[in-house]
Amino acid sequence: MLEKDYPEEGDLVMCSVKEVFPYGAFVVLDEYDKEGMIHIKEISSSWVKNIRNHVREGQKIVCKVLKVDESKNHIDLSLRRVTSQQKKTKVQEYKREKKGEKLLELFATNIGEDFKEIIHTVGVPLVNKYGDLYTAFEQASTKGKDILSSVIDEKYVDGLYEVITTNVENPLVSITGHITLECFSGDGVNIIKDALINAREKFKDKVEEIDIRNEGSPKYSIHIIAEDYKLAESVLREIADMAISYVQNNEGKGSFKRS
Repeated sequence: MLEKDYPEEGDLVMCSVKEVFPYGAFVVLDEYDKEGMIHIKEISSSWVKNIRNHVREGQKIVCKVLKVDESKNHIDLSLRRVTSQQKKTKVQEYKREKKGEKLLELFATNIGEDFKEIIHTVGVPLVNKYGDLYTAFEQASTKGKDILSSVIDEKYVDGLYEVITTNVENPLVSITGHITLECFSGDGVNIIKDALINAREKFKDKVEEIDIRNEGSPKYSIHIIAEDYKLAESVLREIADMAISYVQNNEGKGSFKRS
């Protein structure tokens, strides 16, 4: 569903390993149908004795874009600079993207129109509005076809909505993060309590559930249940940032770690 021909530096991309050599690996960027290279020094943070212990032909990996030279059609990538959490998030996003595209292709087949044309007339507007295609479909599944009517041509709404209601389940997702809060003022306990309560109250209406628990001072868990993964991640990060900022402004400190 991407309209860009090339990724940008710093992007995370899903790749298929094409060829492995002693000095690096060539991969195909699945979302762009372009080839890129991972130099051996970007394979792992530790010493690479045998590169095939880290990558192999046909393997799906998540890489970070280091440099793009469109004039030479060169894309330099890194495997070692991708954290485990970034990999997990990117894989989930990619799977959702492919599910959305398959449903859109099914819709195009049902109405007898060219898939590429449907991508531009239906897919791209929905992605621009909701961030990704499958999120748009989940929103329509949950809130009704008016979600579609406000974005795409009315002639497509009923047929697409039928595909969505038949194929899209909208399960709630749950994620957890851990926050450490310490306050050194005389009223530190209440300051931390206020920080967590205020953050929860601000964002409680954006998701299905926010559960904050004491895991033994100074550690607390934040559990989010939401309609989709991106929203859950966003609210989790915002709650943590707000609570940490509040404590820092009151002679304290804090840190956040995603589970």
